[in-house]
Amino acid sequence: MRAVQDAGASTERQRLDALRQQFEAVASDGGPVSPRALPADYEATATTGYRVRRTFRLTEDWIGHVRAGAMCKASPIELALLGLEPALAQVEPERLLFLDLETTGLGAGAANLAFVVGLGFWAGDRVSVEQHVLLDPSVEAVMLDAVAKRFEQAQAVVSYNGKSFDLPLLRSRFVLNRRRLPEPEAHLDLLHLARRVHRARSWRKTLKEVEARVIGFERGPDIDSASVGSRYAHHLRTGDSAPLIDVVTHNEHDITSLVALTGFYGRPSAHLEALDLASAARTMRRAGDLQRARQMADAALLGESGPVTLGARADIAKACGDRDQALADFESLAALVDDPQVRLKLAKLYEHHRKEPGQALLVAQLGTGEGVEGEARRRGRLKRKVERAAARVRAAGDGLESND
Repeated sequence: MRAVQDAGASTERQRLDALRQQFEAVASDGGPVSPRALPADYEATATTGYRVRRTFRLTEDWIGHVRAGAMCKASPIELALLGLEPALAQVEPERLLFLDLETTGLGAGAANLAFVVGLGFWAGDRVSVEQHVLLDPSVEAVMLDAVAKRFEQAQAVVSYNGKSFDLPLLRSRFVLNRRRLPEPEAHLDLLHLARRVHRARSWRKTLKEVEARVIGFERGPDIDSASVGSRYAHHLRTGDSAPLIDVVTHNEHDITSLVALTGFYGRPSAHLEALDLASAARTMRRAGDLQRARQMADAALLGESGPVTLGARADIAKACGDRDQALADFESLAALVDDPQVRLKLAKLYEHHRKEPGQALLVAQLGTGEGVEGEARRRGRLKRKVERAAARVRAAGDGLESND
């Protein structure tokens, strides 16, 4: 295993050496040197070819219709439940680290370089956005050392698709540079959270779509994500880093969105619409907090009494052991939708909770989605129960007549 890692690191060093020679050749030919093409707010570092840009959002600044400081009021427990990440419950919101990368391509392989590492974190009375911009790939290790210091200070990472992309890629860059990325205690991936909470919505769950629809954040003119890698390739070929400015701005918007969305989802009952609250309630149930799930489901039904909200409360009520409420909700739901799964749940409650096989049989005859054999077995069993119940009634009637 070590030999494989060494071979990979050797190949990566050769690739970086070639990129560095390309970078130096452009500068020596009298072309524009990359650092000079960047605005003054890209702070120079001790190492040429690596810059840091710092911006901030004050507590009261609006990001869409959410204030930047809302992230500090987010409930760690609510975020942990919606994110299905139990370790988040012990994290202080002020010690969250927001992460977003801009890279040369896709995947976490050695050929994919993160040339912008965007980080967001709480700093006193504001949210600081710190962007590490790698102009010369040969000094990547210096940038990674600076990034590592921020990770060491954080309790958890917040990203969008970072579990599948950003963090594995960053981890691989550390390994290739013979370094270790300080692992966070928890990772809140807002992509997965958004998919769960907004699953009743038909729109795509990209960050741009979610930020616009959920918090009303309009970032204005923006680059196409597909052009990010080609802009960096242009910079390496020509030494012209001006096209990277839009990439860094795009990255800043991404970090800002993560901050606002964390504040939004950190108080779900206060912000979510009925359909989303119903889906959030199902997530709470999945996370094992039935009390919060029930409260959210009830709140969702107050906002909208429809199939989504009724179905959520019915399932959660059943999980809580409140079969009377579950039965009432499933009855209402069956009147609204033609769904075999709803009829199946209703038939089971009639049979086992109400002990009314006749009513269960009436529902089952409409179809329960169990397949031909499964439905036949259920109907056959219910018919036998109905017949036995009728026989007991007749026997009881005969007994009364004989006593007379």
